[in-house]
Amino acid sequence: MSIQQNFKNEQELSLLVAGYLNGNLSPDQEKELNNFRQASVENEQWFQAFCEEANIAAQLKMYYSADKASVWNKTRNKIIAETYTPAIRKVNIWWRITAAAAVVIILATAGLLFLNSPTSTKNQQKNNYANTIAPGKNQASITLANGKTINLSDQKNGVIIDDLALTYNDGSKIQDGVASTEGVQTISTPKGGTYQVRLPDGTQVWLNAASSLTYNTSLNKVSTRIVKLRGEAYFEVAKDKKRPFVVKTDQQQVEVLGTHFNVNAYEDESGTNTTLIEGLVKVVGKTGNKILNPGQHLFNNYKELKVGQANVEETMSWKNGYFRFNDEKIESVMRKLSRWYDIEVQYEGKPSDEEFNGKISMFNNLDKVLTMLEKTKSIHFKVEGRRVTVMK
Repeated sequence: MSIQQNFKNEQELSLLVAGYLNGNLSPDQEKELNNFRQASVENEQWFQAFCEEANIAAQLKMYYSADKASVWNKTRNKIIAETYTPAIRKVNIWWRITAAAAVVIILATAGLLFLNSPTSTKNQQKNNYANTIAPGKNQASITLANGKTINLSDQKNGVIIDDLALTYNDGSKIQDGVASTEGVQTISTPKGGTYQVRLPDGTQVWLNAASSLTYNTSLNKVSTRIVKLRGEAYFEVAKDKKRPFVVKTDQQQVEVLGTHFNVNAYEDESGTNTTLIEGLVKVVGKTGNKILNPGQHLFNNYKELKVGQANVEETMSWKNGYFRFNDEKIESVMRKLSRWYDIEVQYEGKPSDEEFNGKISMFNNLDKVLTMLEKTKSIHFKVEGRRVTVMK
């Protein structure tokens, strides 16, 4: 499999993907990586294979300590000392290890945990679940102004919308003879689906699972660019000082000229969370309005608007391919897993008060994620079909 992008070498690209897995790429680096992934099907396959190998490498020796920094250093040294054979591609082990170190941690308030080495069959834990539920994937549909719905390819990761046609972001046609009919359109992702979209004005949007974005195909011609969001999306708004960009949700709207921000407006959450990455935004709610600066977030609980310092890594984790839990109760954790794995969640008895902290790759099958959570000894699961029962 050859790389179809001008990088000095594969090690340089591996470092870029490691930064992606760790959630600390700059906007320019994210754009560089996205350009690489969109350049060819082979590039996207290479990217997915790299991430999968990082997950395999992450399943190494177990440590258990309250000293997070100490455990991290010990584990990093252990990983560097380990030798394993990549299953898909051959690349210098150090660059694979850099990526593996980005996804290896799974924390809980009880301590810091790692899975046993996959090379140790003696200590390897058996799969407790009858079936394996695969992670989400690129999946979305577009409903045109004329009412026709088009299912987008899961072999692509983005769509470009303009006045004349609908194309994938690699330049290929969605369907012969399908034009972007004038009027209001909606792009939707189901549970277990995510997709990128470039709007007619050049704005880039990443849709999370179980989300939808409604827009007008004349977005590049109107005086105020208005879109409606349900669920969660990350926006990189095309700069235009003369034409404001407005994101409307059920309980608020975000007004910008050109900036990068994330809006989480799922109906099953306790409020709407808006996080600003770059630029300046104004959030207008039913109880007032606030201006956000980069690195700030606003939580709208529909009674008041609360501005605070954002955890950008946590906010951007879904876009960067992993779950990041930050002092989260099991109900919050399971809502995220429910959307991504398209599962039904129920509880047996009162949910645990345990708070979870950590990072888990979204490329894992559900059984691996549940096994990681069960390592905390505070929670257990029963899986029947697509129904997951949470037990103490």
